Amino acid sequence: MKTIPIKPTNDQITAEEKLEAMRGKERVFPQTIEEVAAMEKELEKEAPLALSKLEDTESLWRKIVTASSTSSSDQNNSNDDAQKATEIEPNLPLLAMLKQRSNQKAKVIAERMGVTPTFLSNSGEHSNVLPFRARNELAKRAASTLTGIKHRDVIECLEERVIQQIAAYNDKPFVAEEITYQVLVLRSGLNEQEQKLWLSLAEEE
Repeated sequence: MKTIPIKPTNDQITAEEKLEAMRGKERVFPQTIEEVAAMEKELEKEAPLALSKLEDTESLWRKIVTASSTSSSDQNNSNDDAQKATEIEPNLPLLAMLKQRSNQKAKVIAERMGVTPTFLSNSGEHSNVLPFRARNELAKRAASTLTGIKHRDVIECLEERVIQQIAAYNDKPFVAEEITYQVLVLRSGLNEQEQKLWLSLAEEE
């Protein structure tokens, strides 16, 4: 009886047979000048494709590095802004506080609020003579015209200044001149219309 050879399946191929198959696929080094020339032509065809893939890889890597650097820079800027926000000096007079928080000059702040820098400075230095309605008007104007300023920021600043002024007065009870709200308004360089408005805020309190 004739025996028919059975072709082994992939699972039945031995390690030796696999190794032999791999060896058969390995590149053979050229032995003659003709083979060397043929090999060089083959490499010339393959080189541009390999170079193109390398350039694509380098370009992708540069994009990743650039994106990472930009993200890191944005994060650092955000941290710097947060740090600056927490570094605001407390217990400043009114005008100094407005300048620091809004990052604007005194003249710009005064123009936006419809007053003079002198009026803001005097109001901060002598906040103890400001009527409640005058404090509220200052706070309302600052909050509505300046970035980074809230209504309560102005009120708290003026109240804190009053406490400091009382403590200073207790240490030095004798002063050359007593400043009243009317004197403060009339000596702050306001125009006639603004003077009338601010003086009216002291009436009927």
